[in-house]
Amino acid sequence: APLLVADVVIASDPTEPEGEFIVSILEENRYRLHVSAPVSRAAAGHPDVEQQVARARLFIASLKQRWHTLRRVTQALSREQRLFVLHGPRYLRPLTQTRLAASLEIHESTVSRTVRGKLAQLPDGRIVPLSAFFASEEPANATGPRPRGSPRKCCCER
Repeated sequence: APLLVADVVIASDPTEPEGEFIVSILEENRYRLHVSAPVSRAAAGHPDVEQQVARARLFIASLKQRWHTLRRVTQALSREQRLFVLHGPRYLRPLTQTRLAASLEIHESTVSRTVRGKLAQLPDGRIVPLSAFFASEEPANATGPRPRGSPRKCCCER
């Protein structure tokens, strides 16, 4: 079996057991990117180098925006699916990408691109795809955990 490496870690906050989870973006922690001051100074007066420094800054800003969006989406998912995070797939509640996007005031395609191929490590150590946080809408009277053996199975159900 291939080794699964999480993109995000969802951890419980020991100071607030009922509060929000702590979301860490591993790539953000792994890569501390910036354009150093000496490089910026050296580029001054050299248009080609200045252009490359500007492109590097734009690239870094794009990565930071991506990490910010991933954090916002993951925080919202963990808030909406708190029982799923803590107790497993049996507690997965109906949630669509459309509904999550509306709550975050971003486009549905942004949510789709953000979760595609991303893995989350949950507080108990399980690693699940972020896509596992979504479940089809069920009738309005469906509350609580899904009964065992229901047709909707999550990829991480044991």
